Amino acid sequence: MICYREMEVPDYQALMLPLLKALSDRKEHRFRDLVSQLEQELAIPEAKRLELVPSGTTRLVYNRIAWARTYLGHAGLLKAPARGIITITDEGCRLLAENPAEIRIAQLMRYPSFVEFYNRSKLPRSDRGPRVSTVLRGRERTPSFGDRIEIDLQAAPGQSSLEDQIAAWLIEGEGSQLEYEKSLRDDGDRRFVDTVASFANGLGGVILLGVDNDATVIGYDAINTQAAIINLIRADVLEYVEPEIFQARYRHKSIWVIRIPEGKRPPYQSSGRVMVRANATNRPATPDEIRRLVAKTTRQTITAPHITLRLRQE
Repeated sequence: MICYREMEVPDYQALMLPLLKALSDRKEHRFRDLVSQLEQELAIPEAKRLELVPSGTTRLVYNRIAWARTYLGHAGLLKAPARGIITITDEGCRLLAENPAEIRIAQLMRYPSFVEFYNRSKLPRSDRGPRVSTVLRGRERTPSFGDRIEIDLQAAPGQSSLEDQIAAWLIEGEGSQLEYEKSLRDDGDRRFVDTVASFANGLGGVILLGVDNDATVIGYDAINTQAAIINLIRADVLEYVEPEIFQARYRHKSIWVIRIPEGKRPPYQSSGRVMVRANATNRPATPDEIRRLVAKTTRQTITAPHITLRLRQE
């Protein structure tokens, strides 16, 4: 068993082989469960498990295993049959049958799908990979987006592309800090503002506008989209949340990346309802959850259009 007690957290290339081996039973696994499993198998000490990326947005171990998953996925060695679920492919089993001592970029270059991805994303031609650290105005959460997006590279100059980062989020699937929204039309605007309030009441999060629930990129090209987003939040979310909005191109389609920070003045309401995030869904907060949110700002009254909630002091 490899032990990293006196070492730094292993880089994403060192994690690719352990991750693929963890999938060798050919079963479907929740990605978050695999992260915990690898932390145990590699004997990564508790202090290192809690270490964050420089931006403070997510745990470093989780971040690097996520990149290992992304690269193996683009090589066709694993696949995601459902959101947050991954499993090994026949090609991945064939690679494990070769009993490799490690898996690195050089080995993945044998797979045409990875070569296409590698060239498209214009990653640094280095045998040391990128560590994502997104820099934003204000408090940062994971994975973060905004008007200014930077990628810190681990022992390599240059930057990887935003397209590469979006690909990772599409593989990861919706969760407590990531939401796909295909449109602001029809009932999409209601879901959108519910998500904004939920993220603000939690640790913050990211909304990808132009992506369907199954992670299919459909694009969103409506006129004045940025103004529409801001107007929706101003009209329907109380207290107001200042989003960071970034338009990106992914496989020739327009995606809007909306980063919602952790709110400084919770509780936040969507049309009079205090909303919280439960895994990949939004729901109204319970009275106890509302009290805990109020305690953050020591406020005792929540006021919103057409509703006032007065919280009884325990």
